[in-house]
Amino acid sequence: MANLSNEDVIEIFPFDKSNQRIFEKIKKTIKAGLGDKVRVEHRGSTSLGMASQNEIDVYIPIPPSIFYKKTLVSELVKIYIA
Repeated sequence: MANLSNEDVIEIFPFDKSNQRIFEKIKKTIKAGLGDKVRVEHRGSTSLGMASQNEIDVYIPIPPSIFYKKTLVSELVKIYIA
């Protein structure tokens, strides 16, 4: 049976009103690199205005056929690691 760890600690932060603004900046950067037709969605607790682990979940829904043809992962790496 799987249990939550008794040793790992996570920190929960109060909702931050700036999360939506930060997401919009991330979305703009992704669309600039991958093209305007790519959907970029804000998901998770920060998108719902809830307390969170202080992470912004970004979802880019694409079919597998496009994912493998365009190597979008390598394009995202160029945007954020280059």
